[in-house]
Amino acid sequence: MASDLQRYVSDNSLTYFGSSDRTTIDFVIASASSSKTTDSLFSKLSSMGLPNTAAAHDFVNELYSRVPRKRKHKHSAEDAARRQAEKDAKALRSQKFGFLLDDEAQNDVVEVRKSSKAKEKGKEREKDPISGRKDRHMRKRGL
Repeated sequence: MASDLQRYVSDNSLTYFGSSDRTTIDFVIASASSSKTTDSLFSKLSSMGLPNTAAAHDFVNELYSRVPRKRKHKHSAEDAARRQAEKDAKALRSQKFGFLLDDEAQNDVVEVRKSSKAKEKGKEREKDPISGRKDRHMRKRGL
């Protein structure tokens, strides 16, 4: 399709601009792809020497309809689906979940008892009344 477009521009640029070199063709196509309206395209091409005739306006309209547009920040459906999935995952991570108990388990009371070693670890060391520091228990190395 690009070669058809280039051939179309080449034929008409020879008619309207008097030359059909590669630079002219590329400029006309680039101008058409970056233009937002046919009027802006016509003003760009008229500054290059396009005459203000009905045939020239028809050329500009046809060229504008054939050339693919440059799109800024248009997102495809895949991008939208991916962004929605990321948003849902983020919302799911931010939620706090608790444990649900069965009906029977809600009526039972479970006591947790610490072992004697756990009690010793949890025991607060006494402070030395003079220095205010906690006592350290030193273990001697066996020789």
